[in-house]
Amino acid sequence: MRLTGLSLRLSRDSAVCYNRYMEFIGSINTSYYCERHKPNGPILVLVTGAYRVAEFDVHTGNLKWHRVVAAPQRTVIEGWLNVRFPQTEVAIEAAARKKVSRAALAAV
Repeated sequence: MRLTGLSLRLSRDSAVCYNRYMEFIGSINTSYYCERHKPNGPILVLVTGAYRVAEFDVHTGNLKWHRVVAAPQRTVIEGWLNVRFPQTEVAIEAAARKKVSRAALAAV
């Protein structure tokens, strides 16, 4: 099978984009690891098969689960993310204000 110049160029460009924008954050344990696709984007928690399990927003501290994970593993993942990315007081205050405003809207 012979590669044309165009297909060779495309494969090289995609490899450069993958390495330039994708950031490997770390390995949580043997089953889970974290990546970030954009510099200020969310941190993705993936299993070794590259399935997205959760998404963590560093700015707000919100963790959105996309798949069912056993409770002990969830605790390990949440603990690792909280140690690795501690929340600032501003983010904590903003989350508290948001909860209060939601409660006020629900009461109306």
